[in-house]
Amino acid sequence: MRREASEALLSHFVRAQISTFLSLISCALEGLLGKQDGSEVPMSVLDEMAKAQPSLNRELIAETLDPRLCVAVALSEFIGREPANANEKKRVLLAVSAIASALRFRRIGSGATSARLASQLLGRSEEVITAADLKRRQRAAQPLRRLDNLQASTESPQILQSVKTVVKSLYDEMLRDREELQALWWLFGGSSFLTGKRFSDLSPGTAALMAGAELTTLVNPPAAIGLIAIARRAVKEKGEESMPFATLMSDVSADTMALAAPDSSFGLSIKGNPLLFPVSRFVLFSVDAGRPADMAYAAGLREVPVTVAQIAEQFASEKALLSLITEA
Repeated sequence: MRREASEALLSHFVRAQISTFLSLISCALEGLLGKQDGSEVPMSVLDEMAKAQPSLNRELIAETLDPRLCVAVALSEFIGREPANANEKKRVLLAVSAIASALRFRRIGSGATSARLASQLLGRSEEVITAADLKRRQRAAQPLRRLDNLQASTESPQILQSVKTVVKSLYDEMLRDREELQALWWLFGGSSFLTGKRFSDLSPGTAALMAGAELTTLVNPPAAIGLIAIARRAVKEKGEESMPFATLMSDVSADTMALAAPDSSFGLSIKGNPLLFPVSRFVLFSVDAGRPADMAYAAGLREVPVTVAQIAEQFASEKALLSLITEA
């Protein structure tokens, strides 16, 4: 019965609106982590499950079929299969980036079926993200080889198109090089361009937010482990001491948070999916309140001590995820 429900949900990941798509992922992860924070199962999930089991009503489904776990199984299959087209490929990358943002820095138990599935989701997500990052950075064939092929062509339109192709490949290579150089100069310079101060002179909380926010304006997603590790290096002078998230954020003003805050157009996506955007959600609520927000808005972060580097990497992951939402 759960298998039929999961298969019905699988197609929902392909055609759902982005807002619903993110809600589905949050729903799945809530089921695996056992942290529902009073949230309700999206009606679209119950609709799909009801189609798979026409004889059951929504109330019975919610009570007997573990809707969140059914969504988690469907999510696992969605990111594990070969994408059918370019659009589905983008959605898979968005899904694995959301999973990584939610699970990378959480302590996942072992032994229980839900914990094993969560670990499998994270492992598969890291594989897909790393592969996408390597492919994006792969250098193209030598442009000069393409120019050599022009000697065999005598038609002007064909020559023009070939030249355009060569120039575009050179431009793409230049953008990749510039991205990497910008990130290296930023890292070696040790300064925050949003605050105009050196990272060593910033409070730990401010340094964490600025490192995560600034890195993702210099490099493109996906947020592979190697990429977000640059944010960790930027704040290494702050040490590896663990502290409550509330302590880390206590000396960060709302004005400072506003410098790093995600665009307000993402407000609904961020505030509605606390598992995917724990740091961003806290930042937005703090900006709204004009002071550090209540820890109730820091879903998943208020329970465990964190380091400056962890928050820098987490915030970088969330900002990269938002970039993918824009492209989806």
